[in-house]
Amino acid sequence: MPRSFSRRFLDSMFELTSLVTEGCAVKGDVECSNAFVLDGKVIGDGRIDGGLQILQSGYWQGDVHGTEMLIAGTVEGDVKASGKLEILTTAVIHGSIFGGQIAVAKGAQIYGEMVVHDGSQVKMFEEQRKNR
Repeated sequence: MPRSFSRRFLDSMFELTSLVTEGCAVKGDVECSNAFVLDGKVIGDGRIDGGLQILQSGYWQGDVHGTEMLIAGTVEGDVKASGKLEILTTAVIHGSIFGGQIAVAKGAQIYGEMVVHDGSQVKMFEEQRKNR
């Protein structure tokens, strides 16, 4: 069962985390039942049941589905979060984004539509923390 998502996602990671580090690449679809941190490259679709972080140097080519997500890197594909989706100023997304709640930092680049599941507005914010 997903845990509650706080604005400070980076400050409260879950106990178990899968990590693809910078310089590493995964080719093929990814399924993960715990938190997943991407600092390298994934080429394939993804289904992440825990929280997903795509760090500034992270690159995902393919559609990705998850519960809660924080994106600071590049995604070439659609992004679908059942819970909160936070997009930082360094993010570049070539695809549509869907989320239960969507927050976008000023400066983020999104080349696609944004759809909030509950019909509320996308929240825009000024990035306050250093890029990761």
